[in-house]
Amino acid sequence: MKLTLLEGNVFEELPKLEAESIDLVITSPPYWGLRDYGVADQLGLEPTMESYLDNLMRWVKEVWRVLKPTGSFVLNIGDTFIGGGRGPASLNCNHAEIQQPSKLRGGIYRPKQLLSVSSFAYCRIVSDTEFVCRGEHIWCKPNVPSPIRSRLKHSHEKLFWFVKDADKYYFDERAWLREEKQNSKARCKYSKNISPGPSSINLSPTSTYRTFTDKARSSKDGFIIEHSWRVVPVGAKANGFELSGKLPSQHVAPYPSKLITPYIRSLCPHTGTVLDPFLGSGTTMRVAMEKGRNCIGIELDRKCIPYIKARMNWGAGLGVEYSEIPFKKELSK
Repeated sequence: MKLTLLEGNVFEELPKLEAESIDLVITSPPYWGLRDYGVADQLGLEPTMESYLDNLMRWVKEVWRVLKPTGSFVLNIGDTFIGGGRGPASLNCNHAEIQQPSKLRGGIYRPKQLLSVSSFAYCRIVSDTEFVCRGEHIWCKPNVPSPIRSRLKHSHEKLFWFVKDADKYYFDERAWLREEKQNSKARCKYSKNISPGPSSINLSPTSTYRTFTDKARSSKDGFIIEHSWRVVPVGAKANGFELSGKLPSQHVAPYPSKLITPYIRSLCPHTGTVLDPFLGSGTTMRVAMEKGRNCIGIELDRKCIPYIKARMNWGAGLGVEYSEIPFKKELSK
């Protein structure tokens, strides 16, 4: 198993990777207009959503290049609300809203408008590349604090799952199986294109891809694929497919390891490689290491590097090969 840490700008480091060498890209880039990480050349501070999406497509097209034909790309991206238009462009992170210059007011930039950046990003990706979206998964976050009282709390984010070839991509469904409820079994007999038969769990750990059809199959083993969940606070009552636990506090916007674990298990073979172009606190690399996958991470913020290394027991061995390309001198000033 090999862990590779590339310290620098995604636009400089991503083109260095070999074409068709990655099995899974899973990442959560900086959202537009929500946070200022205090890092030069960071994404998310573009003056308009259009320029943010232009930058997003620059690195997404590189993702297409480095992915294997059987590879997948999972994108976690959030939305924002337009602020009241008071003063210059600035961030209001506590309210998860942005203050835009008055020249942007009107059209989609009307004050208090929900700007579905994730939807615009999806449209750009499927329009400007050959990616096929195999699913939009909802991450519900009921514990998100919000002082806003003039609207309902915006407490979910989206994860889009894209593939290069909709008929031939790696997918191990065992990571997603949940026990089927009796009422779900009863409804299946009224559904079209459901044929009885054995479970389709037939992958070996060394499988590289499967060929799929759109015909649904029921499982006589009583299991179904589930891919929607909530993250609840510790001690809160859990209902359904939910995850409990505290997020690490060393990074301002991490996603929980349990959120991405099934993606890594199901979309990257044991001998494969996971890439996170915006490594942040290192959660993707940590989960990949725990699940025996190789991982490459790119991170621009120097403050994150020591924490990432601590989470990986960097240099400690344990059957792991470590590779690091540090910041260029001009980036470390």
